[in-house]
Amino acid sequence: MPDAYKIVIEKNERITLRDGVVTYADVYRPLLDRPVPVVVTRTAYDKEGGGGITPYPPQVRLAEAGFAVVMQDIRGRFTSEGTFYPFVNETDDGYDTVEWAATQPWSSGSVALMGASYLGATTMLGARSGHPGLKAVVPTVTTDEYYETWNYHGGALQLGFAGTWAGGLAQSLAMRPDTWLTPEQVRNLGAALSDAATTLAHRPVAELPGVSQEGAAPWWGDWVSHPDNDEYWRALSVSDSFGSMDVAGLHLGGWFDIFLAGTIRNFVGLTRAGRAPQKLVIGPWGHSNYVRRLGLMDFGATGPALFSGVHQEVIRWLDRWVAEKEDTDTGAPVRYYLMGANRWRDADGWPPPEGRVQAWYLHSQGSANSLRGDGVLNLQAPDSAEAADVFLYNPDRPVPTRGGNLLMLPIHDPGPWDQREVEERDDVLVYTSETLDEDLTVVGPVRLHLWATTDGPDTDWTAKLVDVDEDGTALNLCDGIIRARYRESTERAKLLTPGVAYSYTVDLVATAHVFMAGHRLRLEVSSSNFPRFDRNGNTGGIVAQETEGRVAIQQVHHTAEQPSWLEITVLDS
Repeated sequence: MPDAYKIVIEKNERITLRDGVVTYADVYRPLLDRPVPVVVTRTAYDKEGGGGITPYPPQVRLAEAGFAVVMQDIRGRFTSEGTFYPFVNETDDGYDTVEWAATQPWSSGSVALMGASYLGATTMLGARSGHPGLKAVVPTVTTDEYYETWNYHGGALQLGFAGTWAGGLAQSLAMRPDTWLTPEQVRNLGAALSDAATTLAHRPVAELPGVSQEGAAPWWGDWVSHPDNDEYWRALSVSDSFGSMDVAGLHLGGWFDIFLAGTIRNFVGLTRAGRAPQKLVIGPWGHSNYVRRLGLMDFGATGPALFSGVHQEVIRWLDRWVAEKEDTDTGAPVRYYLMGANRWRDADGWPPPEGRVQAWYLHSQGSANSLRGDGVLNLQAPDSAEAADVFLYNPDRPVPTRGGNLLMLPIHDPGPWDQREVEERDDVLVYTSETLDEDLTVVGPVRLHLWATTDGPDTDWTAKLVDVDEDGTALNLCDGIIRARYRESTERAKLLTPGVAYSYTVDLVATAHVFMAGHRLRLEVSSSNFPRFDRNGNTGGIVAQETEGRVAIQQVHHTAEQPSWLEITVLDS
């Protein structure tokens, strides 16, 4: 077989949806005299731009490999007719598009859905439709829920992403000849997005400049008026459909991607459902960063997606499950990049079954505030009544975002950055281990089990895992947040009794990293990470509608009866 087939490109093919709306797609297909398997990508960002910046092969490469590629502008975006509203039409529209692709004369009838970010949402929501011709999916840097991970995390609004994305979607509507946006609305959106830092600092969040204009981005009002994981969000849930999704899935993610948790949940949930094979690949990447360096880390020659083998992984997956080449080897169920060691590793599942949970306990003499404090992280559970660490959380002076799993360019870059400036603040508790005598390999979920008290009816708790090298550089690896009212469930808020200690679990999602001998583990605990997450005003009111808050007195406990500890999974080698 030749290395690459000659291809033909057919522009603006009509795909009519069940309600009569006409969408348009470009088709890239090999010049062959036989039907071929099909890969469908449904984009909100202009089919002329392809799949955007992604770790998987571009449409031309897939066509050269023997697949017909359908690149469709979804309903209401760019060339396609209709009205766009995020998520709500993607299941039915996905079914109709797969039906079209499966019945073309050049199609074998076997179809895959593939895409990154919102294109990953159209992939997973389309898979929920259950079309019999859909054999595989390749969802990339995306999620399984559009409440948790996409718009909210631990009950806190992902303000930096949700606010800028909502505005960007609205602004692009101005390019359409049938736009309903007035020139004034377009100018207001442009002004808001050009000074995103000021826009995100506006309160109340429900009245975000530009984005909250009537009719400009109606989804924004819906997102912020549904802070609970209620029926609005459940109607969009992919995870509720895992048991009926008979598709082979290759899930691509990044350690510093904003949707990492959802990528992992897609793999784990569909694996447990057991309907079809699944594979998980996680690289040292952000949401749209697939090169050698991210933040202050250099991931070496095989860190970039182009040199990681992931392009070949995708083609092998499509060969096996869409082209139905049964002799194709798709490798181990999990392949991940081990940061620190800078190499790729295989595993039989997630988390790796050979891993073991390890508890690192928080200690101090009551003064863990900042780098100057006495906070300690070690493997010994507290056996006495250590004094609580106390700090003030002022929502008018939140802890600033510094790297992490972000998607809010250009105001903040994702990835690992030196945290020492943040750690100089007295409202950040810092717990640090002794210098490690040998390498510590951490691969799997990361959670903080926290006992804490506040003097109001609600607040937030944040946590960040950090690697401290020999010269003191402190690089963040993963972080998380829990809004106190959602400590039991994000489906129903339950306010606190002021002054009572509660147990919380802060989900820092996951990492795969070697803490080298000579380095130290560090945990930061605070109550804000802004503007990645919105600020809790500590009042117990509706956060998105608040214009001001109150200063909260926070206490973190680490006693024999109320131990606070960091849960990690470690490997012996």
